[in-house]
Amino acid sequence: DRYKKLQLPQSLKRFKKYLNRSVYLMRKYIITCFALIFTLFGIGSGVSIYQLLKTTTNLRDLISLHEIKDISESLSFRFQKIQNYTFSSPAYFAENLDEIVYNTEMVNQIVAGCYDCHHNPEVEDELREVESLIQKYEEQLSYLITTVSDGDRRQNLQLNLIDQSSVILAKMQDMVTRAGNTINIKTALTMRRLDESYVILALSIVFTFLIPLFVARYLANRIIKPINELRLGAERIAEGKLGYQTQYHGSEEIKKLINTFNDMSAALAQKEDTIQSTLQKLNQLNHITLPLHSAHDMNLILGKLSSSISGLIGAEHVGILLPEETDDHYLLYLFAADAEKKPGDPSSISNTEVLQYYAESGGHPILENNMQDKTCPFAQKMQGLSPDKLLFVWMPTKNGASGALMAINKKEGTFSEEDAGILGILANNMSVALENIRLFKDAQQHMLDLKSTQRQLIEAEKLTALGTLAGGVAHDFNNILCGIIGYVALLKRNHDPEAKDYKMLDTIEKAGFRAANLTKQLLTFSRQEVMDLQAISVNPHIESVVQILENTISKMITIKLELGESLPYVLSDPAQLEQVVMNLAVNARDAMPHGGQIIIRSELVAVDEEFCRGNPQARPGEYVRVSVSDQGHGIDREILPRIFDPFFTTKEFGKGTGLGLAMVYGIVKNHKGFIVVASKPGKGSTFSVYLPEAKMAADNKMHAIAPDQKIRASVLIVDDEELVTSMLAEHLTSLGCNIYLAGNGEEAIDIVNRHRNELDIVILDINMPVMDGKDAYAKMLEMK
Repeated sequence: DRYKKLQLPQSLKRFKKYLNRSVYLMRKYIITCFALIFTLFGIGSGVSIYQLLKTTTNLRDLISLHEIKDISESLSFRFQKIQNYTFSSPAYFAENLDEIVYNTEMVNQIVAGCYDCHHNPEVEDELREVESLIQKYEEQLSYLITTVSDGDRRQNLQLNLIDQSSVILAKMQDMVTRAGNTINIKTALTMRRLDESYVILALSIVFTFLIPLFVARYLANRIIKPINELRLGAERIAEGKLGYQTQYHGSEEIKKLINTFNDMSAALAQKEDTIQSTLQKLNQLNHITLPLHSAHDMNLILGKLSSSISGLIGAEHVGILLPEETDDHYLLYLFAADAEKKPGDPSSISNTEVLQYYAESGGHPILENNMQDKTCPFAQKMQGLSPDKLLFVWMPTKNGASGALMAINKKEGTFSEEDAGILGILANNMSVALENIRLFKDAQQHMLDLKSTQRQLIEAEKLTALGTLAGGVAHDFNNILCGIIGYVALLKRNHDPEAKDYKMLDTIEKAGFRAANLTKQLLTFSRQEVMDLQAISVNPHIESVVQILENTISKMITIKLELGESLPYVLSDPAQLEQVVMNLAVNARDAMPHGGQIIIRSELVAVDEEFCRGNPQARPGEYVRVSVSDQGHGIDREILPRIFDPFFTTKEFGKGTGLGLAMVYGIVKNHKGFIVVASKPGKGSTFSVYLPEAKMAADNKMHAIAPDQKIRASVLIVDDEELVTSMLAEHLTSLGCNIYLAGNGEEAIDIVNRHRNELDIVILDINMPVMDGKDAYAKMLEMK
C-alpha cells in the first residue's frame, strides 16, 4: 500500500504523455527538415534543368543553322544534276526525265523542310522568296521539258534555267553566310551559358549536400541530444545511481519530457529507499518473530516485543494486553520507549470489559491520529498517559482474541497503514508465541503427570511385589504361630492358672497373638486375608469408630463429622472398613501432637476421565468417598510416594510398625477401590478413600453358632505344615474328635474315597504341593 502512494506511476504517466508529444514534435521536425531538403533540392534541380533547357535550345538553333549549309549544298547538288541533263540532247534529256523530275521534287521537299525549323519572320520571308524562285525555275524547266526541238528556244530556256538556279544558289549562299555569322555568335553565347550551367549545377550540388548537414545538425540538437541525455540518464540509473538528474534544457516540450524523466528518477530513488526501509523492517521483524516462537519466558518476550514496537513504529509508549493464567481477567503492561525506564506494575482489566470492547470493535485494528474527541480503550488503566495518537491491534485466535498490542503517541508524524501492518504481524506472532507457551506448559504438565503416573505405577507394582512377599512370609509365619499358640493353649490346660508356669505360658500366648496380629496386617496388605463382604452403609461404622476414638484420644483434638445423607451402599467387610477409618484417624492424631481438629467426611462423588488421567489407579464411575483430614505438619514431597510401603514410618523408633497405611492400602484394594492423598507441609493432610457403589441391598443379618464343648465328629485335617496338623489333631482329639491326617490334596482324596461315609468335616489348606486345596475341594464335592 505504501508503494502505491509513491510518485512513480504518476511520473510514468506524465513521461508517457510528454514522450508522445516529443515524438510528435520530433516527427514534425523531421518532416519539416526533409521537406526543406527536398524543396532546396527541387529548386537546385529546377535551376539546373532550366539552364540545361536554355543551353539545349541554343544548341538546337546552332544545329539548325548548320543544317542551312547542308540544305544549300543539297540544293546545289540537285541543281547541278538537273543542269547536266539540261544541256544534253533532247533524246538523252527525255530518257532521264524521271530523274530530272525526282531531283526537282527533292528541291521542293528540301525547301519545304526548312519551314519545320525556322520561325523567324525574316528567314521565313527569305524562304518564301526562295520558294517563288524555285517555282519559276520549275516553270522554266517545264517549258524545257515540253520543248522538243533543239533550237534557240531551247537554248534560251537552258540558259534561263542556269541563271535561275544561280540566283537560287546565290540566295541560299547568302543565307548560309549570314547563318555562319549567327552560328559564331550563338556558339560563343552557348559556351558561356554552358559554363554558367556548370557553375549553377555545382552550386546546386554543393547546397544540396551542405543544407542537409545543417538540417541534420539542427535535428541532432533538437532530437538526438535529448535522446542521448535520456539514454545517459537511463545508464546512470541502471548503474544504481537512482535519482540521477539530467541538466539538459531544450524546447518547452523536450524540457517537460526531461523534467518528467527527472521526476521519475527521483521517484525511483524514493521507491528504492522505501523498499530498502521496508526490507530492513522485514529483516527486523524476522529477527524479532523467530525468538518469539521459541521463547518460554514471558518477561523476556514482553521486553523484546516492547523494544521492537518502539524501534519499528517509533511509538513513545507500548501497551501489551495479556490474559492472566490463574484468574478471569487481563493484565495491561505499559512500556516507555526509553529503555532505561522500567515498566510499571501491570493494570488489571476484567474479562467482561475486554470482551465488550472486542465485540464493539469487531476484532478490527484501530488507527486513530486524533484522539481528542475519541475515547481511548482502557484509558483509566493507562497510569496517567494521555494518548493523542493510538494504534490498537488484537492478537487473534480461533475463538476471538488472546490479547492486544498498542502503540501510543508516535515520536514523529502520524501512524500509517504500514505501521498497522507491522503491528498486525507482531500481534499474529505474539498470538502464536502465547499458544506455544501454553502448549509448552501443557506439555510440561503432561510430562509431570506422566512421570507421576509412571511413579504411581511403579509404586503400585512395588507394593504388589511387597504384598506378595509379605503375604508369603506372613502365611508361613502364621502357620508357625498357629502351632506355637495352639500348643501353648494345650499346655495351659494342664497348669493351674495361679502357677508360675501358667503365667509364663500366658505371656508366651499373648506374644504369639501379638505376632499373629502383625501377620494379619501383612495378609490384609497383601490382600490374602479372607473378607466377609456385605452391602453396608458407611456412616454407622464411621460413627462407631468415632465413639471409640473420642474416649481414647487427647482432649486437645476434636473430631468433626460431615457425613452425607442417603448415601448408597458399598460392598465391604465392616470390620476392615472400621479398621481403615481407625488407622487413618490414629495417623491424623499422631500428626497433631499439640492438638487440632480431625474432619471425617462421607459423600457420593462421580469420577470422570479427567480425574482418572491424574490418578491411574482410578476408574470412571460413582464412588462413596470417605476422607479423613487433619491440621498437622503434613507430609514432605520426598517421602509422600513411600507412605504405603510396609514397615516405612516417620515415627520414632518403637512408636510405629509401619504397617498401618500399608494395611489401609491393602484393604482398599481388596474392596476394588483406591486411595488419594493430598498434603501440604505445615497445612495438614487429607486421605480420601474411594469405595465403589454396591448394586445390591444390604443384608445385615448375622448368623451365630453356639460352640459345643464336646464334638463327636470325624475330621480330616489336610495341610502340608506338620506343626499345624499335629497341633490341630492334638487339640481336636482332646475335644473328642476322630482325626485323619493328609499332607496334600492327593492324600486327602484317597482318604475321602476310603472313608467317605465316616467323614463329617474337612479342614483344608489351600496352598499345598502335588495337589492344592482348590482342586482337592472340587473332587471332594463330586464324591460327597
